[in-house]
Amino acid sequence: MVIGERERPSYLWKPKLSIDGNQWCALYGENLQDGVAGFGDTPAKATLAFDRAWETPLQNAEFSHPRSSDESNVLFDS
Repeated sequence: MVIGERERPSYLWKPKLSIDGNQWCALYGENLQDGVAGFGDTPAKATLAFDRAWETPLQNAEFSHPRSSDESNVLFDS
């Protein structure tokens, strides 16, 4: 997939750059568990990894919506 610089997720969403151990981390969200992150030896490599992570679907994720039994016929957007 070829995208322009201004179409990259890292350009659009502006993840926070920080140092994590011996690598740079580009993180969008509150933490690694709930957000999207990319790591690299340079900020540029971290943002490229972030762009790849942004397009990567969750694997083996189980999603459920909390609802009571009387809401069983309600459709939720995913």
